[in-house]
Amino acid sequence: TLSYMSPEEVTGDPHDLHTRSDVYALGVIAFEMLTGKRPHKLEDRSLPECTRIIRDDEPTKLGALDRTLRGDLETIIAKGLEKDKTRRYQSASELARDFERFLRHEPIAARRPTLAYQARKFVHRHPAAVVVAAVVVVALVGITVSLGEARVNRLRKDMVAAASVDMAIMRDQQGDSDALRPIHRDLEKLARIEDFIETELVSQPDVAANLRAQLGENYLRLKQLADAEVQFSAVLNYRVATHADDAQIGEALHNIARVRYEQARYEDAEAIYQQALERRVQALGPDHKDVANTRYHIAACLRRQGRYVDAEQWYQDALAIRQKLTSEDRDSLIGASYNGLALLYSDQGRWHEAAEQFDLALDLAQPRAKPDDLRLPVTKAHLAECLIQTGDLTQAEALLQEAFDVQSRKLPGDHPSLALTLKQFARLRHAQGNLAEAERFARAALGIQTKLLPADHI
Repeated sequence: TLSYMSPEEVTGDPHDLHTRSDVYALGVIAFEMLTGKRPHKLEDRSLPECTRIIRDDEPTKLGALDRTLRGDLETIIAKGLEKDKTRRYQSASELARDFERFLRHEPIAARRPTLAYQARKFVHRHPAAVVVAAVVVVALVGITVSLGEARVNRLRKDMVAAASVDMAIMRDQQGDSDALRPIHRDLEKLARIEDFIETELVSQPDVAANLRAQLGENYLRLKQLADAEVQFSAVLNYRVATHADDAQIGEALHNIARVRYEQARYEDAEAIYQQALERRVQALGPDHKDVANTRYHIAACLRRQGRYVDAEQWYQDALAIRQKLTSEDRDSLIGASYNGLALLYSDQGRWHEAAEQFDLALDLAQPRAKPDDLRLPVTKAHLAECLIQTGDLTQAEALLQEAFDVQSRKLPGDHPSLALTLKQFARLRHAQGNLAEAERFARAALGIQTKLLPADHI
């Protein structure tokens, strides 16, 4: 059918058909199997328009629909869907061999299209625009020659700086923690920065590693965990290969462990955090804030594994280091330690002790916080749970109402921290004997969690 026809097939010339047309159809089928969509949107279009699209328009990239499919798999499918049949796989068996190489984690035969080839395709699609652009290009070539290699390198540095600024802006928009404001998702921009690293910074691996660390941070905050792990692993491999100092290797290990933690692989995360801790202590000394940070994360891994006694000791060790700091972020780091201990005590049903730690965290945070700071409602919701468990329902309701007032103004209706507050409201109403209201709040919280979490986490 039309959706599976190659560009040469839709032109209707029987002399132009070849087994490579079948390769194109296999490419469409593979694309559809992987994404549930076809590479071209042909629905509700006329036959001439469909013909033009298949012949001239570039198919949707696999990675644009699913970031986990970027890389070699995306390259294989793109080669099967090439407009120019001479650039496709020459047979179905050749396509099959590249799939087999991919499955064995071996280098594939297909390669990404070169810049020159992409430029030729652009000229074919946009001849009028190229006439104008050519004048500019000729001028730029002359300028580049006159500027020399030093200016070209400076331009590359400017591009690196611009990419760093882009990612810093994205981090600011994402907020300072998981509980904060809605995430600004610009995965296309991150993909462009990744391509820039891979194509333009081959001769500057140290710059590339620093940029990859920022890229991994953005992916991690966006919960694109596979992409984050790729970037952080590349940084670690480079640091180890170049015999970087222990502080740099420790940071790379710490970041990979963060990904493992987000993947709920708590034992793996703990083991990697331990490696990071050893490197950081060696490089920075036992009382550095980065050492405290890794200790805090090890405590969180132990807590998730139910190893509460060990976790409490690691939390206390991290807190002791943070209390000796003189840096500007000292109070926020101490507050994080109080929150960690409070969650640990909540897990054990030690409600009075948990409430005390949440109170300490709020006492540190509130004087510096803005009225609509989105970190405070999360702490208030957790503290409310402790108060519900200890019977102080009036104070619990006041805290939950404060949390909800801020969250309902600043967050979308499906944000996870809003689900936490609604869940605590359900507990409160149940404790008050208002079962109908408890069910209403519980169903609202469940509705959010159903959207956000895998079925086995709900």
